[in-house]
Amino acid sequence: MTTSGRNKRLPDGTIQKEVRARYQCHYNVRHPGECDGQSGYSVPKLDSIVESVIRMKFDEIAAAPESEILTNQHEKEIKLAKMQFDKAKAYLQEKEKDLEDYKGETLKVIRGQSKLSIELLNSLTAEANEQIRDARADADTAEKHYSELLESAENLRKEYDRLLTWADLYDKSTFEAKKMIAAQFIKAVRVGRDYNIEIDFNVSFEEFQSFCNAESADENLTPLRSHTA
Repeated sequence: MTTSGRNKRLPDGTIQKEVRARYQCHYNVRHPGECDGQSGYSVPKLDSIVESVIRMKFDEIAAAPESEILTNQHEKEIKLAKMQFDKAKAYLQEKEKDLEDYKGETLKVIRGQSKLSIELLNSLTAEANEQIRDARADADTAEKHYSELLESAENLRKEYDRLLTWADLYDKSTFEAKKMIAAQFIKAVRVGRDYNIEIDFNVSFEEFQSFCNAESADENLTPLRSHTA
């Protein structure tokens, strides 16, 4: 950011210095002709545009019912992951039971109480052990995925509560406090000529964006990733 100033004569004859602040594009300054954007942007104007986007996002979050966000966003994925985990666990238990049956039948062969050959039982036991190793790996993977989705849903719930708190505090905050709040969920702001801007949000906030975009698609709302002045 750079500042410049000029003296302005007031009606009463006194001289007052006006200070104008601008965000400067250092790449444009150092590499003239390589960037089609402006070399500088008015701080009040750009801050006002970004703030309008922030207010719009907070309004969208506040307007989306918590039950819909927390349920629709993850419910299907969690249900599917739970089914896959249950299926993998049931298959593992089935193969473990097969192995125990083969061991029991082997004892019968040793006691002369079974007509099965020991070679066949050894083959079946080896195959069952291999199936159990694969089934246990699949069950572990399915359980990890299921647990991660549950954790993600809980984190989303916490993030939702935090965003609502920020939304409530934002209008009551000082300029510096607003900047701190914005920094929590804005990753980057890119500005082009004529103040065309694109805002990248943090991952946690983008989960809400994807939900709101899906809910508002039929209403032809502006995509949440960018805003044009």
